[in-house]
This record gives sequence, C-alpha cells and structure tokens, in this order.
Amino acid sequence: SSNVPENYWLFNPSNNAGVFKSVFTNSRSPSAPWGTEVGVTGPSTSGNKGQWVNYTTVITADSITGYINGELAGTADKARTTKDFGNEIEAYIGRSNYVADHTYAGTFKDLDIYADALSADQVKDLYNGITPSYRDMLAWYPFEDTSSTVPDVCGNGNDAAVKGSGATMADGVLTLPGGNSGSSAGYVEMPTVMFDGQGTL
Repeated sequence: SSNVPENYWLFNPSNNAGVFKSVFTNSRSPSAPWGTEVGVTGPSTSGNKGQWVNYTTVITADSITGYINGELAGTADKARTTKDFGNEIEAYIGRSNYVADHTYAGTFKDLDIYADALSADQVKDLYNGITPSYRDMLAWYPFEDTSSTVPDVCGNGNDAAVKGSGATMADGVLTLPGGNSGSSAGYVEMPTVMFDGQGTL
C-alpha cells in the first residue's frame, strides 16, 4: 500500500549517502517508524560500484550485525525480533514495502537466507565459498533460472517470483533496472510465510 510500513528490516548496500545500511525497527511508531531504526549505518561503500561484494546481515534475538566481504562492519543491540512483525511478512529484493520509495538498480548473485544466526566464523567461511549446511537454510537463490520464477534450490520450496518489468536472470546473476516511485520497474517477491515466527536470521 502507499502507507508507511510500521515494521521492517531494511538493507541497502549503498544508500543515498553512499554507505552500508542494515536497520531494524525497534519499537512501534506507525507515523514515523524510521525514528525507531537501530542497526548498522556505515562504512562508506560508494567505492564498491561495479564490483562484486559479499554483504551479510545476521539478526539474533537481541542484535543486528553487518559484514562486508566477511569482515565486521558493525553491530547494534535491539529489543524486537521478526516475530513481533506478525505473520505473512512481505519480503522483497530490489524494492521497499513503502511504494513511494524508488526501486533498486543493480545486480545480485547467490542469495542465501538462513534460519539460524551465523557466527562470525561462518560468515567468513561463506565469503570464502564454504557454504554452511542446507539444514539451517530458509532459502537459497542462485538466480540460474531464466523464467519469472526464482527457484529455491535448498529444497524448502520457498520459490520467489519476478514482478514488474525489466528484471533479468542469466548466468547466475539477477539484474534489476531500478525506477522512480510508482514505476513498474522489476523486483523479486519472496514468499510471505517464509519469515513468520523467525527470531533469528
């Protein structure tokens, strides 16, 4: 809808200020939820344009931590979990839950979503190409399909879907065109039930 979402986790690899941003709403404020955000803002990532970079966010019951290429970017305490967001949580790649926001222009490669919070060593392993067990995964999107379906290849059936126009998948890369607010620019919609009840990610 056009309303501001009350609850969200938002990740932007390089926001308007050119910095890493991974934040979580830490209390309810229906009219101004951005005032409740806690998380990691920084360091500068503007120099990463045109390069492949591994970004990881780990969400525990009481913290949110960001990593860039396996190295700690920052961490912050929080009081809420995604369980507090309710059920049928909307989740997207490349767009916000607030339709007035612009959609994202850029590329993605190999998105892994885990049910359990990874340790710092596991995050480093992931960056180095050592994939943790499928057992703890919610979804794994290698973006190898060329249709409007984004298959979850870890076996959980959490297939996502390409929406809008202009998005492409080829050779393991998802490319999103980006667009102004209200545009039909392509994005990916993940299953609404996938994050229900999750205290960690």
